[in-house]
Amino acid sequence: MGRLNPRLDTASAGFQLFEFQTMIDELLARYRAHRQEIDRCRLLLQTSLTEIEQRHIERRIAEEEAAVSALAFRASPSLAQSPFYTPDAP
Repeated sequence: MGRLNPRLDTASAGFQLFEFQTMIDELLARYRAHRQEIDRCRLLLQTSLTEIEQRHIERRIAEEEAAVSALAFRASPSLAQSPFYTPDAP
């Protein structure tokens, strides 16, 4: 667990909190969009498709899953570098 960083003054903390929340909101919106596209593609795979169409959809799913992984990787360092969060001492 972590705790709030006590070294931030109130004005800069408010602005940084706004920026941090905006970043989180953007990452979540992108994640939801990729997940919705994956779900849509999986539904398409349950329909009657040619082999070429099926391969295209499968490739699209793989691309979307890679994008989700990239977002998770991108979010991890960003969250760890938040000025509002400091790791607890052992």
